[in-house]
Amino acid sequence: MKTDMINQNQSMDHLLEYYEDKFKAIADKKRLQIMNILTQKGSMCVCDLAPLLEMSQSKLSYHLKILLDANIIKKKQEVLGVFTS
Repeated sequence: MKTDMINQNQSMDHLLEYYEDKFKAIADKKRLQIMNILTQKGSMCVCDLAPLLEMSQSKLSYHLKILLDANIIKKKQEVLGVFTS
């Protein structure tokens, strides 16, 4: 019985960490703007997304990496470049 409670606590801790990572990733105005644009326009090249956000590609890449790591957006590489959606 005690091991069941430990397993439940570990499971709950894992779930809370999962949601904590998601909330940390979206707890930024720029990342919310990125998500909003991608929701409206779908898949976009980083080179097209940067001017819409008035942001350098390097700074945009930083924010995209956070969203990617949290599995909020997906990346696909094509011959012409990297697209996010």
